[in-house]
Amino acid sequence: MQNSPVPSHLTLLSNLKSFPQDSKVRFLGCVTRYSDHDAILTLEHDYPPGNKLYVQLDITLLLENMQCTHCQIGSWINVIGYIKNTISNSSAAAGIVVVYIQGILLWSFGPSRIDWYEKTLELARAENPCH
Repeated sequence: MQNSPVPSHLTLLSNLKSFPQDSKVRFLGCVTRYSDHDAILTLEHDYPPGNKLYVQLDITLLLENMQCTHCQIGSWINVIGYIKNTISNSSAAAGIVVVYIQGILLWSFGPSRIDWYEKTLELARAENPCH
């Protein structure tokens, strides 16, 4: 029996749709909306350019320890959470995918270079194409 926590899969936000429900993932996203009524952050990362995947991040489990900067529009945050659902929109806004995630940990991305992050994860994915 395993007594240690299940490791998370480090991935680009655009690749989240390839993971099954209840997968534990780690990714980077930019806050584009915050609903304080529902405790939901909307996250995006336009990489690759034209990517139409959005994350609806449930932060109810994190509210007690969150900093206000984590909810500010334009903030980049690292997230660890569980995929709860993925919905593809086949209506007029074709190609839009929304992934619902239950957040269990988040922290600021800080002054790092996003282009370096993108390239590093693309290289890792090329070496191990499982996800």
